[in-house]
Amino acid sequence: MSLVRRVIPFFLTSFLLLACKEPQTGSSVMASSGFRWAKTLSWETRDSVVHLTVSRPWKGAREALHYALVPQGRNVQPIPGEAVIRIPVRSAACLVTVHVGYMRALNAANSVVAVGDGRYVYDSLVRAGLQSGKVIQVGSGSQAEAEKLIAAHPDLILTNAIDEQEFASVQRLAGAGLPVLVTAEWMEDHPLARAEWVRLFGLLLGKEREADSLFKVIETSYLALAKQARDSASHGHRPTVLMGAPFRDAWFVPGGRSFMARFLADAGADYLWADDTTVGGVPLSLESVLSRARNADFWLHPSDWHSLDEGLKQDTRFREFAAFQNGNVYNNNAREAQRGFSDYWESGIVNPHRVLADYVSIFHGRGDSLFYYHRLPAVAP
Repeated sequence: MSLVRRVIPFFLTSFLLLACKEPQTGSSVMASSGFRWAKTLSWETRDSVVHLTVSRPWKGAREALHYALVPQGRNVQPIPGEAVIRIPVRSAACLVTVHVGYMRALNAANSVVAVGDGRYVYDSLVRAGLQSGKVIQVGSGSQAEAEKLIAAHPDLILTNAIDEQEFASVQRLAGAGLPVLVTAEWMEDHPLARAEWVRLFGLLLGKEREADSLFKVIETSYLALAKQARDSASHGHRPTVLMGAPFRDAWFVPGGRSFMARFLADAGADYLWADDTTVGGVPLSLESVLSRARNADFWLHPSDWHSLDEGLKQDTRFREFAAFQNGNVYNNNAREAQRGFSDYWESGIVNPHRVLADYVSIFHGRGDSLFYYHRLPAVAP
């Protein structure tokens, strides 16, 4: 029996068990962090107040960020350096699209009242809210508009900060009296670590038990699938993989210590830059990528292409790659609300087991039972 025939039923069974499980909501804040994967987040609970630490909010950050999650109606004396956030959160501004994915995973997408840029949102409830005016666009990073956020009156603003300068913009929102929480899921280097941030959203929403149960199923499914994929690959062919495409003058391939490299290893594939020690992207020339990856078996994430023809319009040298010649080019934009943004970057971060199942199908099956990915046709339909 093929690997795909064995692992896909397991994946579907795990997912159905979760879907049928009675959610446990509205529980009291009693959790300690107990993280197995996330490295940038921790918390401890004292007297029903959750003291949260984001240790690496961005690359090169000199200090951690500290928050106190305080139950509604309770008076506390703030600790210097801690920002107070009242929980449970009933309305949220999600300035980064992945935050919509976490809200959606906990059936709380209807609590989103503002987003950074609606063009990049996939969730149907939030998109409907944007059309009706219930959800507004407020910009993100340094472009976030305080006046619009004040009008939306969210219980909490969720955002990222990529550096000190962007954090200063975030602080201006906090200075205007808006409750802001800066997350760092994007700094994690393991797919399960990024998914484990859903537990924080469980705390924020008063759904911590539901979030813990959800993550347990995700973790169990992912690890079982990864073990089977690695075991199978150890007794057979390990396909080689190229990722990305040139942007302007550079081709940024994921570093060998990135979460994408870990995905490929867990899928039983050989990533051609696995020997690199970088967590982020590595800028290379097309010529150097071609030199190493000319004979790669598969090519993933070629920019925003929807067909091979789109790639050739960018650069005819792409046809020199064996994966291009053999039609083994796959992109993660099978699920798009509109051209330019994929659900992969919204719900896919929260569901790495689904993403891994796609990789197993691509590398070890026929690549025709996919969720986030699709095999690029010669010409766009």
